[in-house]
Amino acid sequence: MVLLAIIPLKVDPSRLGWLRWQVAIYVLSASAIASLFVQAMTQSKEDHKRDQKEIERDKRQESIESKIAGLSEQLKTGTPKPTITESAVKLEVPPPVLEPEPPPDIDGEVYRLVMSPRSMAWPIIRDVFKLQGRPDDAGVDTDILVDMYIVNQNLRNPEHLKDLRLSAEVNGKRINFECQDDLMAEPFGDHEYEYGLKTKDSQEIEPLKRLFDKLPIALQPRQPADGWVRFMARDINPEKIANDTIVLKVINSIGKEYVISKAATKQRKGEIHLRRLRA
Repeated sequence: MVLLAIIPLKVDPSRLGWLRWQVAIYVLSASAIASLFVQAMTQSKEDHKRDQKEIERDKRQESIESKIAGLSEQLKTGTPKPTITESAVKLEVPPPVLEPEPPPDIDGEVYRLVMSPRSMAWPIIRDVFKLQGRPDDAGVDTDILVDMYIVNQNLRNPEHLKDLRLSAEVNGKRINFECQDDLMAEPFGDHEYEYGLKTKDSQEIEPLKRLFDKLPIALQPRQPADGWVRFMARDINPEKIANDTIVLKVINSIGKEYVISKAATKQRKGEIHLRRLRA
């Protein structure tokens, strides 16, 4: 465009009718038009991207506001609706040994693994950190419920169990979860809640059967114990737990570890809900 403006000023008007100057003017005009078209398209794409980002930001903001409104409504009605996630059980299998070993004294199987953040505001916390561009920094205390059985395969002596240990990789770092003596959920308002099981055949939320009342316990020969046990994961993002890195160990009174690596293939009935305890 600048060259088109300069040509009439610098070139003798009588020469503008020459073929070479006409060709030059046409070429410069075409180049100017093409440049304007490209600039317009580029600006249009940038405007479109900016509009899309603003729309996505507005949607995330509306989602957070909706969740806050839902949480406020729950606080008014006194009906907690926590986020409960059941994951397919994938335990870390120990590497194979070259020589056969005798069966372990303690063996078992895991039926189910359920995660429940101990805060109804977790979806809001997670989305806020995503909006800030720091999704990996979001964290909340999380209950991990395990439905399992263990058995003492020793034919002669009882086994005294001292502890159960659950660990997994979270964001590439192995984290140990603390074994708890109860199946209590986070209190809501003035009421206490525990985890329960609801099936399609019943409208009631039944209490979960506990694996043990309190550790340590003595497991008699050939005597299995089955039920639920709760672990506490402190300040983690439950969505970042890598399922195939979960390790469950049973520890006896002398510190010997038994890895429970079997996962049941048959699906258990019922869904985990919160069960309000009477005052």
